[in-house]
Amino acid sequence: MVLVNDPIRRDNDFVFNHQLEEKMKKVASPFHKSTLIAVCLALMIYTVAWAASGDLDTTFSGDGRIIQSFGGTEHGGTDIAVQADGKVVAVGDKVTATGRDFAIARYNPDGSLDPTFSGDGRQVVNIGLMDQAMGVAIQADGKIVVGGQTCNINNFCDVAIVRLNTNGTLDTSLSGDGKVITDFGSGDNGGGDLSMQGTKILVVG
Repeated sequence: MVLVNDPIRRDNDFVFNHQLEEKMKKVASPFHKSTLIAVCLALMIYTVAWAASGDLDTTFSGDGRIIQSFGGTEHGGTDIAVQADGKVVAVGDKVTATGRDFAIARYNPDGSLDPTFSGDGRQVVNIGLMDQAMGVAIQADGKIVVGGQTCNINNFCDVAIVRLNTNGTLDTSLSGDGKVITDFGSGDNGGGDLSMQGTKILVVG
């Protein structure tokens, strides 16, 4: 992730989520993945901000950028959201020995990992075999909603949602375990992004 001092202009060829500018205001996270993955803001990805004017905000991590590992061999980042208190939540996926899981991290406004979130600022959530978080939204009460997809060994996917408490634990008031899987019928279907409509969660895919 990169913070800049002025509004952001980006080349759409390199922007993963065209709604990020409105959602993040002064935070941009185009998506790029390779075998040597690096992340700007939480997940091992390389993130670039294209500013119409202005410099990197050095009050964020000293140079406006963060490279952060989740451990393992391969990761990807897909979306970010800024909380009302200025903390930044980043989501994506982490490859594990048995598949792929949702990966979520939260940063303080100065760019440091927030230890009040899951103890070290990072949380990994397993839903099925191959999981990928695609979008994140912050509820009015501060709970974090992450949406995406979970896929089986044949690469058929269903919409998947998890909700975390403000401390990073799964919110068991959602479906008993903090996780919801929705199958829209035969074939492949997965979530692409989400937003809040009051207390309701809207997922598209």
